[in-house]
Amino acid sequence: VFLYGAYASAFLYQDATYTAALSASTGTGPAGSLMTFTQDTGAGEFTLTDPVSGRQWIFADFSGANPGRLKRETTRAWTAAGREGAVYTYDGQGTLTQITTADGQDYNIVFSYANSRLSKLEVRTGATTATRIQEVEYTYFISGTHSADVGIGNELVQVKAAELRTGGDPD
Repeated sequence: VFLYGAYASAFLYQDATYTAALSASTGTGPAGSLMTFTQDTGAGEFTLTDPVSGRQWIFADFSGANPGRLKRETTRAWTAAGREGAVYTYDGQGTLTQITTADGQDYNIVFSYANSRLSKLEVRTGATTATRIQEVEYTYFISGTHSADVGIGNELVQVKAAELRTGGDPD
């Protein structure tokens, strides 16, 4: 889920089948919904709020780093209590690198990439690899390294999942 557009107008892009026009200047959310869409220029953020569920999605506006990217997913109740929801972190190219779950759940989901492809996903209880509790590694076909009967260029050929022991050790 991300936004694209300019200034106070944006389009919410969820997947290939759903795109919705939004306007912060009028507070208009997706057509046919009760959602509101607002902009906080001081914080450099757009907020999409569902008044029925209380859920909120906070996106970076188009003036700074990672324009239109989802920054946080929370609820109005959590915000009023001064608590964070899920926090999304990106690298300088706008690629998702980490999701920190909401307060009280205390997990970090860390994404690693090689050659612009997801190479590893780690679930941690803290910031370091020593706190890993689960990991998934992805292997892609590389000519000369893998047999031709395994796949062709850049295809995913193996997924290895592991539940890790104390200390983040996979063995």
